Amino acid sequence: MEKVRIKKKGRKRRIRTSKKVLFFLLSLGIAGIFIGVILFGTALLQGKSRMLMMGLIYITVFAAVLLIRKAIIQYDSVRKRRYAKTTGR
Repeated sequence: MEKVRIKKKGRKRRIRTSKKVLFFLLSLGIAGIFIGVILFGTALLQGKSRMLMMGLIYITVFAAVLLIRKAIIQYDSVRKRRYAKTTGR
């Protein structure tokens, strides 16, 4: 008879989101909102409804990018605290 080996689960490693990714999301969000505000402002001055909608869409999409960045940061900090509790540090 062959012995069946039971695999032991290894220690989970904590993976942090790199600062480069977080900075990229921040700069992308701010630049996108800035472009959206410019589009919105010029559309109001020129009276173009299509450009007005485009500006609003830009603002909402890139505000969502900033919210996703905030959620990633919060998730990393919660995971860091949970990791510290399980390892006894």
